[in-house]
Amino acid sequence: ILMTLSVLVSVTGFLKMGTEQEAQYASLVEQGKAACENGDYESGISLYDQAINLYSTKLPAYYEKLLAYVEQGEYLACVQYGRLIFTNPGLTEAMEADPVGAADLYYMIANAWFEQENYAKAVGYYEEAVLRNSENPDYYRDYAISLARMQQVDEAQQVLSTARNCGMDNDSVTLVEAELLLAEGDWQQASERFENVFLTTQNDTTRYQAYLLCARAYR
Repeated sequence: ILMTLSVLVSVTGFLKMGTEQEAQYASLVEQGKAACENGDYESGISLYDQAINLYSTKLPAYYEKLLAYVEQGEYLACVQYGRLIFTNPGLTEAMEADPVGAADLYYMIANAWFEQENYAKAVGYYEEAVLRNSENPDYYRDYAISLARMQQVDEAQQVLSTARNCGMDNDSVTLVEAELLLAEGDWQQASERFENVFLTTQNDTTRYQAYLLCARAYR
């Protein structure tokens, strides 16, 4: 009886310790996000590192750290850290168990390559994101735009068609269509469609992206 009670107490303590660690991990990630939202990226990244040290096989802190690099415009740092993530054998099982979380990591690295205008690299990572999570229309939108930048118009059209079936919103569809027009040299129609998006969309992120794409059309 004493042995049984001892085992039960040990198991209960172990489970409680695990629950406390889970809560601490979530708290560190939330604190990091709050710091980054206030512009204190250095503190935010430090908090994400603490969370990673606590649970090295959980993906959210890795994603938030990559996002912090992208938001600061540190695209090279994002790519370099992404390489460490994808070559870490300890994360292989975690990414297989959480394909949606893994897809977000690939998407973030793709965005970093896109911002550096390395569209070939971006396409590879967008494709990997789509393979791991085929239900996120944002992946398809940026994947199609990258293909258009590489003048692979037919492939971009196919990705756009798939994206429509996945429920891509009208603003995103218009962005891709405008980028395809730009790839074909019709900058005037392209700029008009970009303008239409940033004048009518209710999504701040989409509006920001439309402004940038429209500026490129004018250039």
